[in-house]
Amino acid sequence: MAGKTTDKAKTTDKAAAKTAKRAKARRGAPQRSVILKAAMDEAAAKGWHNLSMTAVAERADVSLDTLRAACPDRLAILAALNDEIDAAMLAEGPADAGEPVTDRLFELLMRRFDALTPYREGLRALADSRPPAPLGMLCSGLRLHRSMGWVLEAAGIGAHGPKGHLRRSGLLAIYAMTLRDWLADNSPDHAATMAALDKRLKRADRILSRCRRRRHDRQEAEIVAEAV
Repeated sequence: MAGKTTDKAKTTDKAAAKTAKRAKARRGAPQRSVILKAAMDEAAAKGWHNLSMTAVAERADVSLDTLRAACPDRLAILAALNDEIDAAMLAEGPADAGEPVTDRLFELLMRRFDALTPYREGLRALADSRPPAPLGMLCSGLRLHRSMGWVLEAAGIGAHGPKGHLRRSGLLAIYAMTLRDWLADNSPDHAATMAALDKRLKRADRILSRCRRRRHDRQEAEIVAEAV
């Protein structure tokens, strides 16, 4: 009997620990958003290279220990920001499978830009930093390449294997070019950003369509040649 009681107590303790962990994660998410906003605001005010973790902690009204646990350095801030944007994009669910591919990708990428809006001035400071922050840019690029996989997944497009890698790379190029437009776009409705993104996605779709037609024509020609 005592053994069963002990096992039951252990099970209860494990369940309580999991509940506490989930609660902590829920509390941590809003706090991380506050820290990210403070970091980007501080970068906008002082410049990315002059970003002080102490100043970020003061602006976010958290202790240095709390800041260190959430974002131990500037690269971690960029990584956390990218994760935040991924989560915001995916929180709205997948794109409508009944829509054309370009429309699905357009919707998902615009979700990212909408989620980035509160951090725009800090991102401008990062983009304008002199000398550039090469390591930060490299790490951001690698994480964005992974993020484009989530965009493709949410659009119902294969994101794995050699073809998936090429799709992620192509989509990242479109996103990176449009990001520059977004940083310069001061319109309240992001009209210039939407126009640039729509143009690039449609152009990419036309190029892919031509490639598919050429490949199909070549395959048909090979079949005819073999038959003859």
